[in-house]
Amino acid sequence: MKLLGKIIIRGSLVTKTGLHLGGSKSSLNIGSIDNNVIKTAEGVPYIPGSSIKGKLRSLLAKAAGSLFFNKKDKETEEKNIDDLIASPGTNNVAELKRYKSVISNSTSDEDESHIMELFGYSGDATHSDKVLLNRLLVRDAFLTNKDATIFNNGFTDSKWENVINRKTGTAEHPRQLERVPVGASFGLELVYNIYEDAV
Repeated sequence: MKLLGKIIIRGSLVTKTGLHLGGSKSSLNIGSIDNNVIKTAEGVPYIPGSSIKGKLRSLLAKAAGSLFFNKKDKETEEKNIDDLIASPGTNNVAELKRYKSVISNSTSDEDESHIMELFGYSGDATHSDKVLLNRLLVRDAFLTNKDATIFNNGFTDSKWENVINRKTGTAEHPRQLERVPVGASFGLELVYNIYEDAV
């Protein structure tokens, strides 16, 4: 398959609320942040291209009504629901039938050619003939406004969160979440490869 050209789309992702980009930490210290933000070697937060790409795929699939990656997963879920409905003592049959109706009317990513064209398909044992190239490349998005006043006290802030016990009405399991503040701007770059088969 011959590559004919590339379409490059550039833009900015600007945070409108605090943004948590999952990272990791090497140690656990009492009173320290539990959920760190992913950062470069210089300690600057960034958004991995794989995270952006996954979100794009998820949103496109949702808009298309796709609930499953492939038809086999859809068929397996339908069979599992049929088994539950047929089981003696199942109380929520009406709810299970409504759920099965939603699944039956949904599609899989395989049914949505635009999703498969953008994101590719690696194939599996039952679909080895459906290997498709990934046409969309999403680059890591790095912080573009490092000098903004929102970063006077560092590139991230922390927020306490907890779980509310519904029975007692009390807060439980408090933990600190690290996040990028409102107003952070990340450079976005998408590259779409055009192949001769698409002409």
